[in-house]
Amino acid sequence: MLRGEAREKAIQEFRSDQWYAAADVDRLSEHEARVIAARLVNRAGSKLDLSPDRRAALTEDLAVVFARHLISRDEECDSRREAIEKELTRAASKHLNPQQLAELRKAGEQGIQALPGEAR
Repeated sequence: MLRGEAREKAIQEFRSDQWYAAADVDRLSEHEARVIAARLVNRAGSKLDLSPDRRAALTEDLAVVFARHLISRDEECDSRREAIEKELTRAASKHLNPQQLAELRKAGEQGIQALPGEAR
Protein backbone atom coordinates (compact mmCIF):
# COMPACT_ATOMS: atom_id res chain seq x y z
CA MET A 1 0.00 0.00 0.00
CA LEU A 2 1.31 3.42 -0.93
CA ARG A 3 1.38 6.16 1.69
CA GLY A 4 2.39 9.76 1.94
CA GLU A 5 4.43 11.29 -0.82
CA ALA A 6 4.66 8.06 -2.84
CA ARG A 7 0.85 7.79 -2.81
CA GLU A 8 0.38 11.38 -3.95
CA LYS A 9 2.92 10.93 -6.74
CA ALA A 10 1.18 7.74 -7.92
CA ILE A 11 -2.21 9.49 -7.93
CA GLN A 12 -0.82 12.38 -9.97
CA GLU A 13 0.88 10.04 -12.44
CA PHE A 14 -2.17 7.81 -12.86
CA ARG A 15 -3.72 8.33 -16.26
CA SER A 16 -7.20 6.93 -16.68
CA ASP A 17 -7.05 7.54 -20.42
CA GLN A 18 -4.64 4.59 -20.66
CA TRP A 19 -7.28 2.09 -19.57
CA TYR A 20 -9.21 0.04 -22.09
CA ALA A 21 -12.99 0.13 -22.14
CA ALA A 22 -14.88 -3.16 -21.81
CA ALA A 23 -15.60 -3.29 -25.56
CA ASP A 24 -11.90 -2.76 -26.30
CA VAL A 25 -10.97 -5.62 -23.98
CA ASP A 26 -13.52 -7.82 -25.75
CA ARG A 27 -11.96 -6.96 -29.16
CA LEU A 28 -8.51 -7.84 -27.77
CA SER A 29 -9.92 -11.13 -26.49
CA GLU A 30 -11.41 -11.87 -29.91
CA HIS A 31 -8.03 -11.19 -31.47
CA GLU A 32 -6.32 -13.49 -28.97
CA ALA A 33 -8.92 -16.18 -29.71
CA ARG A 34 -7.98 -16.02 -33.40
CA VAL A 35 -4.29 -16.22 -32.53
CA ILE A 36 -4.89 -19.30 -30.37
CA ALA A 37 -7.03 -20.99 -33.01
CA ALA A 38 -4.51 -20.27 -35.76
CA ARG A 39 -1.70 -21.54 -33.55
CA LEU A 40 -3.43 -24.89 -33.02
CA VAL A 41 -4.35 -25.29 -36.69
CA ASN A 42 -0.82 -24.34 -37.77
CA ARG A 43 0.67 -26.71 -35.22
CA ALA A 44 -1.31 -29.60 -36.72
CA GLY A 45 -0.12 -28.29 -40.08
CA SER A 46 0.21 -30.60 -43.03
CA LYS A 47 -1.28 -33.52 -41.10
CA LEU A 48 -4.67 -31.89 -41.62
CA ASP A 49 -4.23 -31.67 -45.41
CA LEU A 50 -6.81 -28.88 -45.82
CA SER A 51 -7.32 -26.39 -48.59
CA PRO A 52 -6.63 -22.78 -47.60
CA ASP A 53 -10.39 -22.06 -47.53
CA ARG A 54 -11.19 -25.03 -45.28
CA ARG A 55 -8.24 -24.21 -43.06
CA ALA A 56 -9.48 -20.61 -42.69
CA ALA A 57 -13.02 -21.80 -41.92
CA LEU A 58 -11.73 -24.24 -39.29
CA THR A 59 -9.61 -21.51 -37.70
CA GLU A 60 -12.57 -19.13 -37.60
CA ASP A 61 -14.93 -21.69 -36.06
CA LEU A 62 -12.39 -22.55 -33.35
CA ALA A 63 -11.78 -18.84 -32.73
CA VAL A 64 -15.50 -18.30 -32.13
CA VAL A 65 -15.45 -20.94 -29.37
CA PHE A 66 -12.30 -19.54 -27.78
CA ALA A 67 -13.65 -15.98 -27.95
CA ARG A 68 -16.91 -16.95 -26.31
CA HIS A 69 -15.03 -18.41 -23.37
CA LEU A 70 -12.61 -15.49 -23.12
CA ILE A 71 -15.38 -12.89 -23.20
CA SER A 72 -18.42 -14.47 -21.55
CA ARG A 73 -19.07 -14.23 -17.86
CA ASP A 74 -18.97 -17.52 -15.96
CA GLU A 75 -22.75 -17.79 -15.74
CA GLU A 76 -23.05 -17.45 -19.52
CA CYS A 77 -21.05 -20.52 -20.46
CA ASP A 78 -19.69 -23.69 -18.97
CA SER A 79 -15.99 -22.97 -18.48
CA ARG A 80 -14.97 -26.47 -17.47
CA ARG A 81 -12.17 -27.83 -19.64
CA GLU A 82 -14.27 -30.81 -20.73
CA ALA A 83 -17.11 -28.55 -21.88
CA ILE A 84 -14.75 -26.32 -23.87
CA GLU A 85 -13.06 -29.33 -25.47
CA LYS A 86 -16.49 -30.69 -26.44
CA GLU A 87 -17.40 -27.37 -28.08
CA LEU A 88 -14.07 -27.22 -29.92
CA THR A 89 -14.52 -30.81 -31.11
CA ARG A 90 -18.01 -30.03 -32.35
CA ALA A 91 -16.74 -26.97 -34.23
CA ALA A 92 -13.76 -28.84 -35.73
CA SER A 93 -15.85 -31.86 -36.69
CA LYS A 94 -17.59 -29.75 -39.33
CA HIS A 95 -14.27 -29.55 -41.18
CA LEU A 96 -12.24 -32.62 -40.19
CA ASN A 97 -12.49 -36.38 -40.46
CA PRO A 98 -11.70 -38.50 -37.36
CA GLN A 99 -8.00 -38.84 -38.22
CA GLN A 100 -7.61 -35.11 -38.77
CA LEU A 101 -9.51 -34.43 -35.58
CA ALA A 102 -7.06 -36.66 -33.70
CA GLU A 103 -4.15 -34.63 -35.12
CA LEU A 104 -5.75 -31.37 -34.06
CA ARG A 105 -6.36 -32.81 -30.60
CA LYS A 106 -2.64 -33.74 -30.37
CA ALA A 107 -1.77 -30.15 -31.26
CA GLY A 108 -4.13 -28.91 -28.55
CA GLU A 109 -2.62 -31.22 -25.95
CA GLN A 110 0.52 -29.09 -26.15
CA GLY A 111 -1.46 -26.14 -24.76
CA ILE A 112 -2.59 -22.86 -26.21
CA GLN A 113 0.56 -20.90 -25.43
CA ALA A 114 3.20 -20.44 -28.12
CA LEU A 115 5.83 -23.14 -28.10
CA PRO A 116 9.49 -22.42 -28.85
CA GLY A 117 9.76 -21.43 -32.50
CA GLU A 118 6.07 -20.51 -32.84
CA ALA A 119 4.90 -16.96 -33.42
CA ARG A 120 3.73 -15.32 -30.22
